[in-house]
Amino acid sequence: NAALENYKISGNIRELLERIQDISLYPSLRHLTSILFYSLMGRDYRVALYSNLVYLFILLLFTYKLISLIFSKDVGILACFIISFLPGVFGFSRLYMLDFAVLSLIPLALVFLYKTNFFTHKFYSFILGFILALGYLHKQTFMIFMLPFLVYVSFAAIIKHKNCLLLHI
Repeated sequence: NAALENYKISGNIRELLERIQDISLYPSLRHLTSILFYSLMGRDYRVALYSNLVYLFILLLFTYKLISLIFSKDVGILACFIISFLPGVFGFSRLYMLDFAVLSLIPLALVFLYKTNFFTHKFYSFILGFILALGYLHKQTFMIFMLPFLVYVSFAAIIKHKNCLLLHI
């Protein structure tokens, strides 16, 4: 909108294209999570890294929860230990990037996808939709990672359950 307002004032097409290129292609929810830490500890690039602690907590907690639901609590603890020392997780948790937040939201979404019980539980289905929206507001590629799981569970729900919420849309 601001780019269009500038275009209306100046009438220069080249200036409009330059303004559009300045607009970020990524949603800003990841950057908004740093505001709490900025307000508590001041504005420094190292303070923004503290927001990764929130995402690391989400990653480990919901990895444990997901694996505990599927296997056992002991395997969940082992999965948390392994995932915390993977080179990618270890490296990205120390950088202020969008990818680590997306990585941490995937187990969160998968736990609630599992709890929907093939989309028959309305409350967990609603929470899953909210989490999918949050993941999309972090980075659009979140949906690419979640799409295979969603397609599989959707088709399984249609085949297995006649009272699934997908059939009542």
